[in-house]
Amino acid sequence: MRKKIKTICMTSILLITMLGITTTVSANGNGGDGGDDGGLTPGFWKNHLGAWVDFEDDDELDDPFNFPAELADFREITLLEALRFHGGKGVEGAARILLRAAVAGLLNYESLSTGNPEFEYPMTYYEIVSQVNSALASGDRDTMLDLKDIIDDYNNLGL
Repeated sequence: MRKKIKTICMTSILLITMLGITTTVSANGNGGDGGDDGGLTPGFWKNHLGAWVDFEDDDELDDPFNFPAELADFREITLLEALRFHGGKGVEGAARILLRAAVAGLLNYESLSTGNPEFEYPMTYYEIVSQVNSALASGDRDTMLDLKDIIDDYNNLGL
């Protein structure tokens, strides 16, 4: 399924490029890590605060997400701080990795939801929040990392 989505998106990007259509988010030429490789990854978002739509860098993680008691310390962390997470061991480390990708996913969704299907993020805001909340509530590291992989793939589509 992921390869099909990537193929569809890459085909759309090629067609859009051939037609000379650009978006304001990708027009600056900066990729996920600040390079020129495309992608709207956590690296892009933590370095391009001016591109954020409907969110502020000091918004807290507990605005969109719900945390079980064992992850309560995440509630007051800002979205920008979450984009700087490095991960770690155990459930807390997996939660950090997932939240970094999820925050980028939310920023991508809000920035790319133009009403034009060529620029739509593959998950809606509510799908991201709901699935992240379920993964966090599971308390299972593998569940969190599996969802992170899906969201991370979407954040690396280079839209």
